Amino acid sequence: MISAFRAARFLLSAMKPVSGDSGPQPVTRTTAAGVGFDLYEPAGPPRRTCLAVHGATLAGKEDGRLKSFARCLAASGVRAAVPDLRGLKSCVFSEGDVLAIADLAASLGSEYGKPVAMAGFSFGAGLSLVAAAKEELAGFVDPILCFGAHHSMDGLWALHLPETRPPRTEAEWHDHIYLRLALAYPVMDRLGLSREDKAVIADALGSYCADPSVEAKRRAYALVERRSLAELYELGVDPKVNNALSPAGKLGRLRSRVILLHDANDRLIPPDHSRRLFDELKPGGRASLLVTPLLSHVAPGSIPRGLADILPLLRMVGAVVG
Repeated sequence: MISAFRAARFLLSAMKPVSGDSGPQPVTRTTAAGVGFDLYEPAGPPRRTCLAVHGATLAGKEDGRLKSFARCLAASGVRAAVPDLRGLKSCVFSEGDVLAIADLAASLGSEYGKPVAMAGFSFGAGLSLVAAAKEELAGFVDPILCFGAHHSMDGLWALHLPETRPPRTEAEWHDHIYLRLALAYPVMDRLGLSREDKAVIADALGSYCADPSVEAKRRAYALVERRSLAELYELGVDPKVNNALSPAGKLGRLRSRVILLHDANDRLIPPDHSRRLFDELKPGGRASLLVTPLLSHVAPGSIPRGLADILPLLRMVGAVVG
């Protein structure tokens, strides 16, 4: 019951946007292996430590939504560590990010005590599961809270790359443009773009989750519109790493509690990915799943307001807040 009240307080605070220098301020640190991260300390003795992992965002650990999440954790009495993942920060899918997450989890566990909680967002959630499933992290991580995690990278690309029909709704166009920009960003030097064009794409992509203006999206999209998703994928993604970055088939020995939250209307990483993760984890009896239309893929700080979803969400978040 106490953890549920703490979770309610955490969710209420997360509903308030954090701006400027309000809330706990981080200290930037680096692990012995060179993984940079920001550490948010609570005012009093921390109840636990939580590793919060960003998704594919150019802001990395400076993403405003993630900073708000970390500050809310610290305000709730949880020490929060937020790494800067070089791959995802550049919209590049790299096994190096999995190794960085694993290194930081082990470092935090050794310094502050095991187990360390994890909270991952989008692609960062899937990579967190891959890292936590490594044999050397046994006993280091529990629980793992996943917002919109992927199950299989190959399955995800098989869904998006064919482009079987053009987008029809505004929401579909929003996702369609995002995927184009995210795949184009790492290979801009190979697309014959001017410095000004590259800046337009970087600015639009960097502000995408904060919903850039329609004009900004259109300007950036016009620069890569003639390139198919499949062409951009072939230029910038190494398909050999897809399996290494997918939780699929790797979770059999994972003994951590896994809490899966997914937006029912997510088109970038559809909720079937969390359902497949849940099915794979089900034999261990330590997984829970909530698919709700009131959680947004691009706004992990959004809070469900329907009672039917709030009650299970409180139990789930309570496992992390403590």
